[in-house]
Amino acid sequence: MLTNEQIIGQALDRIEAGYVFPAKVVDIDAAIRRRLAAGEYDGLAGPALCETVIAHLQEACPDKHLRLLWSDQPQSLDPADEDGGRAAFLALLRAENQGIRRVEHLTLRSASKVVLSREFPRSPMARTALWPC
Repeated sequence: MLTNEQIIGQALDRIEAGYVFPAKVVDIDAAIRRRLAAGEYDGLAGPALCETVIAHLQEACPDKHLRLLWSDQPQSLDPADEDGGRAAFLALLRAENQGIRRVEHLTLRSASKVVLSREFPRSPMARTALWPC
């Protein structure tokens, strides 16, 4: 079982590797590691740890996409396959007609117009693990 320090360290590594605002990563990392060193996460476990870290992430950078989600079952942070699920997502798009649900040919006055109704399926690459969404 991972310690709180390891869990938070992995979360910060993921934020550093993929957060869309790299300039803010330094502030986020410093704020969370300062609290970690001060022992603010000692004695916390599971959802309580996640809620506390989320609150501290929001203080450091008010981005609702930054969060730490708890799962009772350990989950790998590595992609399920070498292309990170890209092939599976493309197959899903093909099976769902690229997200196009219907095509209507409408006649308005003398001009005609084609209307596409499009809906994209949820990506199988989406994760609930330590992932800055």
